[in-house]
Amino acid sequence: GEYVVATTKVGYLFAHWNEDGSKFVEGTSSKVLFIGYYDEESEWWVSRAIKHHKASVMTARIDPTSLFVISGSVDNKIYITSCYIPLVDDERLEQSVLQNAQEFGTVIYKYDADAWILNTKWAFGGEYAYATSYMSDIVVIDYKNQSENVIHCEHSPVMFIESISETSFIAVCYDREIFIYECDEDGKWEIKKDIVNNTNDEQVSESKCIGNKEEENAPGKGVAEELKKFQTSALKNRSSLVVTTKKNKVGHQAKISSVNVINVNDDEKEIITTDLAGFVKVWSV
Repeated sequence: GEYVVATTKVGYLFAHWNEDGSKFVEGTSSKVLFIGYYDEESEWWVSRAIKHHKASVMTARIDPTSLFVISGSVDNKIYITSCYIPLVDDERLEQSVLQNAQEFGTVIYKYDADAWILNTKWAFGGEYAYATSYMSDIVVIDYKNQSENVIHCEHSPVMFIESISETSFIAVCYDREIFIYECDEDGKWEIKKDIVNNTNDEQVSESKCIGNKEEENAPGKGVAEELKKFQTSALKNRSSLVVTTKKNKVGHQAKISSVNVINVNDDEKEIITTDLAGFVKVWSV
């Protein structure tokens, strides 16, 4: 059947279901984050509000245990908040990386990224959380240990981020570049592969990523510069959007609209990307 969750009149900007479809989160233009779940007693879908952000909530995702939600806003803030619902989530508590259940709405972690937040994602297992900003930063959050690792990138802002494992993820950039990042034994995150150009870490230029938070003076390209670069590229390639057979047209020629990771087997994954011109591409990892 169909259910309508009654809330205040707001603009919904983002929605995401948890892994088993028992809860969902919605980001709104009214600064509010809604957590929806099915109430057995009333036999109806209901929602509870989280009100930490000071501006529109652009992205939010529930973690694999369904006990926490990460959210990002145009107020430049990233929050990891408890979305634990008594009775509904009691069976999930043993999966939590924290020792005790946190009351609904409790802030587990907060970070100011100094730029609008574009996307958020949880790593497999929920040990880490990722967030990307308009200043071409990727924030890797270890909320159990209350720490973060900020990757200052010189490529364009990351629009989509997808976890491959606990220590690697896919970063899809505004200018249609696609990179694989991995964490080494020293805890440093670096580009290991440029998928579009089919180059590994030894071939990728060092200027692609300039390291972690310790490099405080590491420059990041401004948003205006990146948007101008993308617009120039898009205009140049507009007349050839439908051409996919030429060898020099490996990557997308229009803005990438979605990315998904598919498990082929234990050792191989495929990345499926789509663009606004209607093309679908499959990349082997």
